Amino acid sequence: MDRRSLVLVALVIGTLMSAIDTTIVILALPSITHDLHSSLILTIWVIIIYLLIIAVMTTQLGGLGDIYGRAKIFNTGFLVFILGVGPLRRLPP
Repeated sequence: MDRRSLVLVALVIGTLMSAIDTTIVILALPSITHDLHSSLILTIWVIIIYLLIIAVMTTQLGGLGDIYGRAKIFNTGFLVFILGVGPLRRLPP
């Protein structure tokens, strides 16, 4: 596989991870509501704040990508995602 194909695969996987991450939050809405002992309206605010943080961080990380290089920031994002998902495997069902 040549370099262009590897870059394309990395971008597709990154986009897929973003879509999966957003979907997981929406699918977890009933569990979040139940575990926090809150109303559905209050729980929806959790999702709104989550999406707001994603929107703000996208612009900020884009600026860091301009300074330090897009590939370095993109790979750091992969690393942060993997480190964040790792502890979830140890949680009881």
